[in-house]
Amino acid sequence: MRCIALLEHTVARAPDFALGWGLLAMFRALALPRTSDSEGETNRSAARAEAARALAIDPDCGSAFMAQALLLPAFSDHHEKQRLAERAYRLNIGDSTVAAFYAAALANTGRVRDACRVLDAIVEREPLAASFGATRAYFYRSAGDRETAAIMARKMDIDFAGSDYATLISGLIAIYDGNLQHAAALVASAPGRLGALRAALDFHMQSREYRDGARTDWVRDQLMASHPVSYLVTLGLAAYVGEAEAAIDHLCAAIIADRPIAYDRNDEGRGVARANIAAALFGVPAEALRRHPRFAEACVRLGLYGYWQAYDIWPDCADDLAPWYDFRAECARVAARIG
Repeated sequence: MRCIALLEHTVARAPDFALGWGLLAMFRALALPRTSDSEGETNRSAARAEAARALAIDPDCGSAFMAQALLLPAFSDHHEKQRLAERAYRLNIGDSTVAAFYAAALANTGRVRDACRVLDAIVEREPLAASFGATRAYFYRSAGDRETAAIMARKMDIDFAGSDYATLISGLIAIYDGNLQHAAALVASAPGRLGALRAALDFHMQSREYRDGARTDWVRDQLMASHPVSYLVTLGLAAYVGEAEAAIDHLCAAIIADRPIAYDRNDEGRGVARANIAAALFGVPAEALRRHPRFAEACVRLGLYGYWQAYDIWPDCADDLAPWYDFRAECARVAARIG
């Protein structure tokens, strides 16, 4: 990230500038590898030291607290991440970047509607920022508000026509609303770009060439193509095309074997930080995955259920999944079985 070099230059010239140290730690944490909690230890250590330096100068440096949240491992320390991210947000209430990271932290434990409210405030402050507007549309669709998300996406197609990120989000919303024709038109409008959208569309279209057991075999092959890393967005795609059982089998096997789990192999640097990749489980790509009762098993094995139960802070899906199964009861049953 170019901003890291600029911030390193800033703190070299102003070593008592707490915000500079905090931002440097935050963006260095954001830039860490997204497929492993053990890679990038040199930068991880540097970010920890930079956050500590910021807080030594200013104990209320919000960006330093956000850096500390982003430095925590994926699928762990759920309460501590929430505490640090919320403290950063409260201390920097007008900082849209910190607020966006806080929204991601909320989504990381399934509180997508709360994240939408945070993003509403960001967009009200910065209505011309395509990245925030697009992220809000994505979160609204992830929260199940199809109508509002569709309105936002149509507006993005006009207002942010030159933004690859806005086009990507509009296309993803179109795919999961079943409008593959519009998604294909958006891909065609940006040849050579929009890799994540192109990959999602290709997955949907290719899956249509198979039926029954042949489709299951094809999906399992797609899931194994990135072995040993498992990507949550790909798992969601597998469930969306009708192979939720294969997706859950793959995810739980990866958790049990302690294999790397990441957000999206095609995130092109736009995905959430490693600390918050569980947000993918509560995003629109995983909508069909959540409707499978064994989704509860994945949440138990990832430590999410323990956090929800201990603090009585439940994800939106705990109620949203009522037409399919009792999510709370299924989590409790699985927890009793596997310990």
